[in-house]
Amino acid sequence: MKDIVGRTTEELVGMRKAIEGLSESKNRDSSSIWIYTVEARRKLDRIDRAITENLRQGRIARGEVVDDQGYSGRQSNKRR
Repeated sequence: MKDIVGRTTEELVGMRKAIEGLSESKNRDSSSIWIYTVEARRKLDRIDRAITENLRQGRIARGEVVDDQGYSGRQSNKRR
């Protein structure tokens, strides 16, 4: 999975669909809450993070403001 660096978003989405389509990546334990195996989940997570970073870099290249702070979970001005 070290080959995800430098890939386009379209290539990464294709890789994600390929992993999702493999029967080896499906969890065989029907009592589990997980759809995919641990290894498949790790790969999908790395691909998702790479897609997010590609989108972020694209926004920066277009001159858009990118907020990396995330959601704090607290909106104190609404708790009055």
